[in-house]
Amino acid sequence: MSYFRLTWAGVPIGLSEATTSDAWTGAGQMKIPKGYLMAKNDDKFLYLAIDLVDDTTNDPGTGDYFWLTFDRNRNRVINPNVDVNYALYPNNPNKMGRQYYLGPGRWTGLINETTDSECRIAFEPSPNSSTAHRIWKIRIELSDLSVSLLPGLFSLPYTRFGLKVHSSAGSFNEETPTNFYRTFRGLHTMIFARKSIIPTALQGTYIGSVGLIPTSNSIIGADGKATTAASYNPRVTNAAFGSRLNFLGNRVNIAAAMAVGARRHKILYRKVGFPTWQPLLSSWSNYKWTGSTYSLEMTTFDSHDT
Repeated sequence: MSYFRLTWAGVPIGLSEATTSDAWTGAGQMKIPKGYLMAKNDDKFLYLAIDLVDDTTNDPGTGDYFWLTFDRNRNRVINPNVDVNYALYPNNPNKMGRQYYLGPGRWTGLINETTDSECRIAFEPSPNSSTAHRIWKIRIELSDLSVSLLPGLFSLPYTRFGLKVHSSAGSFNEETPTNFYRTFRGLHTMIFARKSIIPTALQGTYIGSVGLIPTSNSIIGADGKATTAASYNPRVTNAAFGSRLNFLGNRVNIAAAMAVGARRHKILYRKVGFPTWQPLLSSWSNYKWTGSTYSLEMTTFDSHDT
């Protein structure tokens, strides 16, 4: 049994896209017999590439196939009509169906169900080999696997799986783990990504300032409203910190981060004369308009945004 951790797909991955394309860059990877398993996910789909680097004969439709089993309720037991095996229709390398388990080594047969899960066969190089070889690219709806990315207390979104690959020209018939379709006790664990991880190369200064911030304390009035310098953009006079707060920062870095899924920001602060930035963990001061005056309401910081 092994653990296979996926990475986030910032954009949906088309099954026609090569595994050497940007769409697959940074994919989670697991060694399997005769090749590798590459995977990403977003909030709707699991994207898999069965990268069979040892199958270098381009012979689609000759009986080559895969089985991909999932323990949908993750209990390590084969449950009839619950757990599922994905497989190809005979001699149709681009048509994937699914069958439910009836017991160890027994299935319902391939079932035609309405789903957006599908597969495509390819014969091309990959990040694991520059020699063209057999690759199956697969897209499976997370709902088909009973997987949810919603946060849970002390939990990660995951499933358990087994894989079998067969090649006529390569003369191999490999299973991982062995006999997974007879017992689920040794299935591999696939851990899904909940959100994107910003690449290190994109990390850095994003936001220089937030809101209508004056250039000095001397132009903050007694009422707490701010007047910015004439050269400041936007130019305001006696402005309250309400309504829209403008973000001034590195547009190139912000756009690059959003392109890979960033939707929140972290706020740091630094005291004058101190070299390091620290997380801002203080409470926010929130004011509520009562109809005639502002009433101060103290609340703690939002842990999702810090």
